[in-house]
Amino acid sequence: MSLTPTIKHVAALYRKLEREEYRTLHCRVATHRADHFLNFCVTAHSMKDHLLEHLVAPAPRTLHQRWNQHPSIVAAGEIANSAKHFVLRDRKSKDPITPKTKAVRPGRSRYLDVYQLPNGELTTKEVRIPDYFVRLSDGTRHDMYSFMNEVLVFWKQELQSHGLTLRRQSFASLSGKQEESA
Repeated sequence: MSLTPTIKHVAALYRKLEREEYRTLHCRVATHRADHFLNFCVTAHSMKDHLLEHLVAPAPRTLHQRWNQHPSIVAAGEIANSAKHFVLRDRKSKDPITPKTKAVRPGRSRYLDVYQLPNGELTTKEVRIPDYFVRLSDGTRHDMYSFMNEVLVFWKQELQSHGLTLRRQSFASLSGKQEESA
């Protein structure tokens, strides 16, 4: 019996990851944006267990080693586990450990809102909205959009490399304008 009402397959979890990215990027309230970002990281981290379950992987250690070579995947897991456990700890000794991810910092970014005027012309307005910046273990610095995009690209390629077909999610489903069938 599944306790997850919409996640019946690893591909459905990937679609949830896409929806979490959409919610995060389109939210302008700092606290809610941070909540959506955290949910994105929890979902990204869950991809590991769902894919392993789908594959009935005989060698999950090999897959984990490969996944842990990608600083963005490590960062998503550390962000998720920091929220779940408050502090990251060594699995054996239970002593606190220093995350490999160097930082997650709040900030603001500039975006352009695009509007269509009654006469059909397009116009733009620059806005500054809350953002988060992630500095990975390799020193690379990402704004939230580029970080989440990197995670999505990784998991899409990983699923496809295991022969999984990802069906495209409609914009109505992605944005919550229309209910997706389960």
